[in-house]
Amino acid sequence: MKKNLNVFKSSLYTTILIFTLASTANASTTHVETDEEASRFLTQATFGPNTNSIKQLKELQTYEAWIDEQFIKPRTKLSTQLENLNLDTLSSGHMQAVWWNSVITKNDQLRQRMAYALSEIFVTGYASGFNRLAIEREHYYDLLSKNSFGNFRDLLSDVTLNPIMAKYLSMLNNKKANEIKNTFPDENYAREIMQLFTIGLVKLKRNGKVKKRDDESIATYTQDDVVNLARVFTGWTLSSKRNYKDPMICNTTYHDYGEKILLGKKIPANLSCEDDMQNALDILFNHRNTPIFISKQLIQKFTTSNPSGRYVKAVAKKFIDNGEGVRGDLKAVIKEILLHNDARKEYRIKAKFGKIKEPSIRLAALFRATNSLKDKSPTYLYSVYKNIGQTHLDAPSVFNYFSPSFAPKGDINNANKVAPELQLATDKYLVNTSNYYAFLTRTYNTEKKNRITLFLDKELNMIKNNPELFIEHFNTLLFAGKMKKNTKEVILEHINSIVYYENYDETKIERTTKKRASEALFLMMNAPEQNYIQ
Repeated sequence: MKKNLNVFKSSLYTTILIFTLASTANASTTHVETDEEASRFLTQATFGPNTNSIKQLKELQTYEAWIDEQFIKPRTKLSTQLENLNLDTLSSGHMQAVWWNSVITKNDQLRQRMAYALSEIFVTGYASGFNRLAIEREHYYDLLSKNSFGNFRDLLSDVTLNPIMAKYLSMLNNKKANEIKNTFPDENYAREIMQLFTIGLVKLKRNGKVKKRDDESIATYTQDDVVNLARVFTGWTLSSKRNYKDPMICNTTYHDYGEKILLGKKIPANLSCEDDMQNALDILFNHRNTPIFISKQLIQKFTTSNPSGRYVKAVAKKFIDNGEGVRGDLKAVIKEILLHNDARKEYRIKAKFGKIKEPSIRLAALFRATNSLKDKSPTYLYSVYKNIGQTHLDAPSVFNYFSPSFAPKGDINNANKVAPELQLATDKYLVNTSNYYAFLTRTYNTEKKNRITLFLDKELNMIKNNPELFIEHFNTLLFAGKMKKNTKEVILEHINSIVYYENYDETKIERTTKKRASEALFLMMNAPEQNYIQ
């Protein structure tokens, strides 16, 4: 066992950086034919497949039918779950409980997956005073889930007027310039809404590549644009005392009513606070960079870190016009991301297609594959942050846990490619995560207070009577059928080394079966090919 574990731990550090070649078998762009095809799609579109979700997708027969069904699923609200706890004091542990319960057990998987993706673009991490605002912070997350299948323009407006975002990026109680006191509007939100939420730092071609002039990238905005946009975002305050749930209102005393010039477009003087803001948001929404910048990031969140130019162009085209003359339709955007030929046709998958799984999504997939929380809904959880380095709504900065342009030194950087999630793959968290999987796989079927545990039932019969079936079961759920032959052989050899002796009683047989399952699952979760979506 120790020898095998050392092999897997060593390979995790090295080959985690490499995207391997996929099967050359053709997959239909519309119809779901095999469990492996279903699993691959659900790995991209949800927090992970399980036996039931694969069955349901195959019964619907097409990927598009599944997406359309997801569009009308009742929306899970995290803030409502927190409120229903009826506790005087709520903490991050309660927030973690409702989030993990939602991504593991709820049926609106595509919406929750989209909300999570948006939370990594419209980031609100932890800020001073947020420890008393658990429900309000989940209201912000619910705002993202509400807009996940709506229009990006509405999302922009809702995020901008949300008190949690305003507090996080210091727009709350932003005041117009005062020449006597030599004070000026805070520029934080003005800068970030351009740099991170809409147009990005540099102008882009339609295929997502950087546009250049004289071999230099071209900036999308100037400091003057930041200054003028900051003037737009003045006067906004809470709608009532300590109300961080409802949209902000304007205190006209502190709003700058002067004319503003934003990205070469004029916002007239003497408009209301609301009209000033909506004019500015319209300019950002209609900027030619916005569809490309946002579309590429969403592709990176769902399917591949290095999308082809045709892929980015196709998704951005749907953002510009959903086919019915509507700009910013996120339903059309997510459908194009998941149904585009690059995402669905396996013969087009090359070594450069795919993405490293985020730690939280990888862990959620294990929980879903093992029917965790099938009989309970936790009200409090110990944070898994120290184990995997990631949790929702708690990024260390507005730049999220990782940059969409991060490229680790070595082969990936030399190939001019990116692997954003590998920014989290530090020595500390690689070891911590491996140890956490050891704990989870060792303590399955054991209720632990304030923790999520794995649940195995029929799988124990598999590993006792047919280890190959056990391996293939999780090959489908956790690897989308892409477990390497060598990985299978190593795991099978290890399972068979844990033997049942003739003199074993039922207790020893049960103990041996659990040991087999525990160590086999641990090896699977440390297999490099399990750590990426392809």
